[in-house]
Amino acid sequence: MSEAAPPDFIIIGAMRAGTTALAERLSRHPDIAMSRLKETDYFIAEKNYDRGPDWYRSLFDPMRPIRGEASPNYTKNDVFTGVPQRIRAARPDVKLIYIVRDPVERFWSHYNHTYLMRGGLPSPDDLLEEREGAHILASSMYRRQLDAYLRVFPAEQIRVIDLDDFAFNAPRTLDEVCRFVGATPDVHIAGADAANSAESLAKTPGWALKISQHKALVGLRAKLPADVKDRMRRALSRVQAQPRQTPPISQEARRRVSDALADDAAQFRALTGRSFERWSV
Repeated sequence: MSEAAPPDFIIIGAMRAGTTALAERLSRHPDIAMSRLKETDYFIAEKNYDRGPDWYRSLFDPMRPIRGEASPNYTKNDVFTGVPQRIRAARPDVKLIYIVRDPVERFWSHYNHTYLMRGGLPSPDDLLEEREGAHILASSMYRRQLDAYLRVFPAEQIRVIDLDDFAFNAPRTLDEVCRFVGATPDVHIAGADAANSAESLAKTPGWALKISQHKALVGLRAKLPADVKDRMRRALSRVQAQPRQTPPISQEARRRVSDALADDAAQFRALTGRSFERWSV
């Protein structure tokens, strides 16, 4: 068992790029204790950092040797600054996993997710002119987000994972991640339901999603067993008579987002030495 305080590894993002699926699969590994609260947001000053290290430590099963968490907000440095520095101060040897997907597809998945969670967003055609659009765009600029960590951590402590690789060959990707974080490789890890899918969100009433994100409920969510949270999600999804719809996205809106992300995608390829051949940009 690790003598150091958790975490041993963090999935730092990207949002809407498979962090939930990866975290759930890793939680089924006998060596790994994922945090009971999937997105702890502990190292974000504006969120849960003031809850303190004892609260953070309480989120992990002390009986498993490797402790990890997944908080996609850790790679939103346009709105949450200082995260890499706080992580390094707490655990300088931590392993960091950055799972990414086609940045254009991630952009629109992020937009649809936010629309379903709270609404009030500009139309897709007007999005890039608005503050929310600039934020969603920044979250798809993987080179920009990763640079913030490379200024603080050595490159060997960071592993980039492509969602396409995970989707097409999950066992190989999981084996790579296990070796990286020090867990026993070649362990069969069963799949899990996509609790954070767009379909699941569309079937859940908007009011319920807003309430679930309230900071006052964070402590309660952390204490609830996973099966209880799953049953609550399924029950709420039956309340919504018809799935809520997201706005249609025009080809022109897609083109503009693709053009805005092209340069960062090229820089990210150069930085990682990866082709990301299935990406659209």
